[in-house]
Amino acid sequence: MAHCPNREELKARVWVVYNILLEYNCRTEYESTITSLAKQYQEQVNIITKDMKDQISELNSEVDKLKHKLSEIESKNRKLEMERNSFIVKNQDLVTDLENTMLLHEKEVVMRLKFEAKISNMQAV
Repeated sequence: MAHCPNREELKARVWVVYNILLEYNCRTEYESTITSLAKQYQEQVNIITKDMKDQISELNSEVDKLKHKLSEIESKNRKLEMERNSFIVKNQDLVTDLENTMLLHEKEVVMRLKFEAKISNMQAV
């Protein structure tokens, strides 16, 4: 470079070329970094999305199981309600029978007392 007549101009052009190469290199590295980060984050998003879909699927399965159990419980509840109503009707019938039996017993006791009173009157005469 010492024997070049336009040394300063040559230095300036070398620096311009260096600047262009450096800028190109930086831009390429930036694009490469952005691309790799985008791929990395996309992979993470895909993993999270898959996990969420799996969890949603599991939750839907649990919901179906719970709905089935609820249906069974409601069926058992209806059956028990019918049995309870049947017991209530039987209980009411038994209470009615007991009341009728008590009335008949009271009538029988009254009649017996009247009969005994007439017998006593007849023996007294």
